[in-house]
Amino acid sequence: MIEKRKIIIICTILELLFSALVVYFMIPRAYIKFSAAPSQVNILIDNKDKHSIKDGDTIQISPGKHVVTIYKDEFNPYIKPITVKSGQTNDFIVALTALTDDAQKQLQDTRSITVAQKFSDMNMALQADMMRINNPISQYLPIQARLYQISACPSVKYPNNPLKIALCIDMTITDDTEANLRAYALTNIEDHGFDPNSFEIIWTVVPN
Repeated sequence: MIEKRKIIIICTILELLFSALVVYFMIPRAYIKFSAAPSQVNILIDNKDKHSIKDGDTIQISPGKHVVTIYKDEFNPYIKPITVKSGQTNDFIVALTALTDDAQKQLQDTRSITVAQKFSDMNMALQADMMRINNPISQYLPIQARLYQISACPSVKYPNNPLKIALCIDMTITDDTEANLRAYALTNIEDHGFDPNSFEIIWTVVPN
């Protein structure tokens, strides 16, 4: 009788364990792997779930949209919205900006320098993508002609917006060719499928 009771208890425990494992594996999960400079930082997920992590650490997170905040004393915090999918590991690269000399020293080790370079390259690539999206004409620039060139240049109207560009048109003119060249350049822009009136145009005239 005692042996039978032991068997029942063991079977019940095994059944509970099995059920717990089934539930565990049915819960959707995603992961974030951090490359961080400095090498130890604090993070907040959705402004509430706090972790202290080291460079290379991975945390588990529920799939979906989240806001990740990376912070540490003497550094500027970094905030980024992300979307993670179930079963995937998402790489998160961040290099915080030092506010003091002591903080700057924490970025001088080889690993932090490597992470900072990756972070810079990632931001440059993202900015280039955003530039192409916001300024489709950039894929055709520069436009070369015999007496003029159309190229992208910084906006005068929006000097603090790196995604805003102007079209710089440099012309080499002779006596009475300026008006004709302006018309040709504007027509060239139209021929590429764009309305010249939608651009900030900066003209530069060089006498021949």
